Amino acid sequence: MVFLTVEGLVLVASGFIPHLWVAAAVWLLHDLFGAGVWMPAQSALIQRYSREGRRGADMSTVFAIGSLGWVGGPLIAGAVFDAWPGGPFVISGALMVVSAAVLLLLPPDSDLDATAQHLDGADRAAQSVHPPRDGSAAG
Repeated sequence: MVFLTVEGLVLVASGFIPHLWVAAAVWLLHDLFGAGVWMPAQSALIQRYSREGRRGADMSTVFAIGSLGWVGGPLIAGAVFDAWPGGPFVISGALMVVSAAVLLLLPPDSDLDATAQHLDGADRAAQSVHPPRDGSAAG
């Protein structure tokens, strides 16, 4: 969470750098560290907070939503850039800081274990009422 906050603050600061080459160097470092540190951390968080039978679907959902950002982000950033060239960086950095704050709301591991046990029990109860369609046994 700390890394995501620092990364977001660096991105916000880069929006105020008046020299293109200095700003480009900051963006490059941001991208290198962001991809190198955040992507594995994101995958680990998804694995940790997903239920056993939902991990693949949860990973797919997160990456599908992220892909929407790859499509819509440049359109929005282009419009913001026309109004203020540093705007896309300030806005995306601020969103990263907000995301880090939201991640702080995730339960600690001890709460996670109790929640997982409760949800696994609810899954078994649901399967007994609605057995799988392929005819396999529940569980």
